[in-house]
Amino acid sequence: MNTKKIYISPSEAASELSVSSATIQNWIRAGIILKTDEGILYSSVRSVKRNIETGVLNKLNIRANKTYLNNKTYPHELLTAGVELQSDDIEFQADKTDGLRSKQGSFYTPDNLIEDIIGDYRQDLKGTVCDPCCGTGRFLKCILGSATDVKICGYDTDKSAVKIAKKELDKFKGFRTELRHYDSLLNPEKEKFDFIFTNPPWGARYSNDHRRKLRIIFPEAGSGDSLEYFLKYGLTALKSGGILSYILPESFLYVKKFARIRKHIAENTTIIKIKPYGRVFSKVFSAAIRIDIKKTVPERSHMIEACGQMISQALFLEDQDIIFNINITDNDRKTISKIYNRPHLTLKNNAEWSMGIVTGDNKRFVSNERSEKYHVEVVTGKNIRQYNITGNKKYMSDDFSLFQQISKNNLFSAKEKLFYKFVSDRLVFAYDADRIYSINSANILIPKLKGYTIKSVLAILNSDLMNFVYQKKFKSLKVLRTNLENLPFPKNPDKKLIYLIDEKTSRIINNDGSASLIRQEIENLIRKLFGEIK
Repeated sequence: MNTKKIYISPSEAASELSVSSATIQNWIRAGIILKTDEGILYSSVRSVKRNIETGVLNKLNIRANKTYLNNKTYPHELLTAGVELQSDDIEFQADKTDGLRSKQGSFYTPDNLIEDIIGDYRQDLKGTVCDPCCGTGRFLKCILGSATDVKICGYDTDKSAVKIAKKELDKFKGFRTELRHYDSLLNPEKEKFDFIFTNPPWGARYSNDHRRKLRIIFPEAGSGDSLEYFLKYGLTALKSGGILSYILPESFLYVKKFARIRKHIAENTTIIKIKPYGRVFSKVFSAAIRIDIKKTVPERSHMIEACGQMISQALFLEDQDIIFNINITDNDRKTISKIYNRPHLTLKNNAEWSMGIVTGDNKRFVSNERSEKYHVEVVTGKNIRQYNITGNKKYMSDDFSLFQQISKNNLFSAKEKLFYKFVSDRLVFAYDADRIYSINSANILIPKLKGYTIKSVLAILNSDLMNFVYQKKFKSLKVLRTNLENLPFPKNPDKKLIYLIDEKTSRIINNDGSASLIRQEIENLIRKLFGEIK
């Protein structure tokens, strides 16, 4: 993996991010963009760009929390994980900037996670054990703390990390070790290891040449993500009957780009355990999970240990996108199956969609006050509540040519439309008939479902029943169009029920009566529509 540092000038950074040079200087002073005597670190600029694109720039607090130890500055995350680090390990981790670690897709793994994994297999550890991206060798060191009859193998592209690993493992006498400074992905093994334990890089960015080589070695890796390459490596390098345990982002269980590798795992291996850990990595938005896999063909009746329950592995293959849903009970599955088994419509090919405007620099183009320069009314995700737009609106420049991204199909001027909050773990839709614009944290839907009015669709999407389906079926912190297009609406709906839902929804929008009482009436009508009231 290429970790050479690349530096650019402030003007180049401003051009890359479509902001002013003054903004770049402010971000440098705030520590959001990293600058040395050689220039601005390009990886930190790329990190900021991703956060702009996902609408979380205002939430950044990169390197804001720092702790001084022995007159050195270390990332706050290393000192709050409740672990003890060796001095060389601390030096190594501290020297890695947030931007560089993000580029490599690698983050420091808390000791409690490592001990949790190794502890489950401590009594069975024998043969050859590997960490294909071992860093400073912390998984391997934990193994040598108790195992006896094992050979340890560790590989990493970071020469300094391997040097530290060798120094640490040399403290354990009488063990066979093989530590190498090289790229394990470019040197795949075949049925060599009995166990593989690791926290592989997530979303590491490779050079074009490196990606080309990886595609040749792992042609079936559809996502192009580093974690999938390491999974493919592990499944090939394991002996038959061998076990691997990987720490992965929770999104691995459900995002579409990993559907192919999930299908391969579900069909060809036995999943022992899936365990959620929550957000254990500082400054990493995604929660983490652990997945343990045995390289054996699964039995049809095999049950996976997950979230305090046993889940049939065969159920994963029944899902259209092979989602590894571990947050759903058998009763929940039966309810959802009942809803989907009825004839239904979906929003796919039955709606118009538009994302909100990406200005590229909200401080420059968006104002809290109306003026001659800023007079186009605009809402953000913060304004979107179920049924209504609330709070103080903002105002935008009318020179759209200055903005970074604008949807080609301008739906903002539609007579009626629905806004929905993009960053959310539940469905939040609001009605608009005032031709208001939005920025990219609030997207647009105009449904065109046969037999439904726009307000009845609004009510259904906001309902407890639909949110139950959405949250159980799609574990996501972003409301994605592909997921919305998969939600069911009963075919040939009862016209009387649709009329009543529409009428009561209008009352909520117009503040006509007690919203809580009307919403409960709507919930009951929607359950009748779906056939859920016995």
